[in-house]
Amino acid sequence: MVKLFLLIHVLLLLAIVYLRMISRLRLTLTTIPLVLFVPVWGSISVLLEYYLRKTHRIGTAAENLEVMKASLVNMDEMPTPEDEEGGSVPLQDALLIDNSQMKRSVILNVLMQDANSYVKVLNEARMNEDVEVVHYATTAMMELSKEYEFRIQKFAAMYADEPDNDELLTEYRNYIEQYVYSGMVEGQMLELHMNTYKQLLLDCIQRFDNKEDYFSLINCLFESGELAQVRSYLSKIEEKWRDDENVWLFKFRLAFETSDTDEMCSLINETKEEGRFFSKDIRKIAAFWEKKQ
Repeated sequence: MVKLFLLIHVLLLLAIVYLRMISRLRLTLTTIPLVLFVPVWGSISVLLEYYLRKTHRIGTAAENLEVMKASLVNMDEMPTPEDEEGGSVPLQDALLIDNSQMKRSVILNVLMQDANSYVKVLNEARMNEDVEVVHYATTAMMELSKEYEFRIQKFAAMYADEPDNDELLTEYRNYIEQYVYSGMVEGQMLELHMNTYKQLLLDCIQRFDNKEDYFSLINCLFESGELAQVRSYLSKIEEKWRDDENVWLFKFRLAFETSDTDEMCSLINETKEEGRFFSKDIRKIAAFWEKKQ
């Protein structure tokens, strides 16, 4: 009798292991001890739960609620993610709720929708105290990062084949810019993509001579600490757009980062010249640094 009981236990364990191997059955920290230390009955209860879920006898409460909501609420009146600043505000609020089930549900909702709109919140979710929330958020970020890397490789191949395609250059530049500033990439990969981004900006400058591309390039050079290059490009754009506010912001920043006191004094004095118009922000910056002298 005991041997038969043990034989049944082993067979049930083998069935559970098989279902787990083919990813049909999910074992949790609570079900594993049940299966191992409660012979036969523990395995039967786990397999019974699996059968009931498979046949939709249990686990459909959430689906039923969605059906009820759809029948009672006019979906045209429901707010969309675009109506709520890309969906990030309600998602952040939900992650603050001290309810693990709610937080997991929110993260799964993000995974099922456009994760690209939630990069900032997903980064925050990776620091959450709930292990499963961290798992979902990390999975979403990894999948999104893979998609970015895949598309960047496609852009690189297409641009190599069509280097004179202006539209392709603009799309490639915009896409890689979105990636490098998303917070998803770091370390050597970030450095690699930033170098590509800078080269694309140089291509855009050579082809379009657009001041916005110059501004983006100078910001990149500031971030990488290439201050000599900043000075060089700043001289070029100053000739063309001398009175643009961004040019003055760059000049103040360069004087600060190079600790050039003489240049800082010169900039402050220029803002006081009669007949010159400067924005309120520039005058505030000048006044701030004048107090520091």
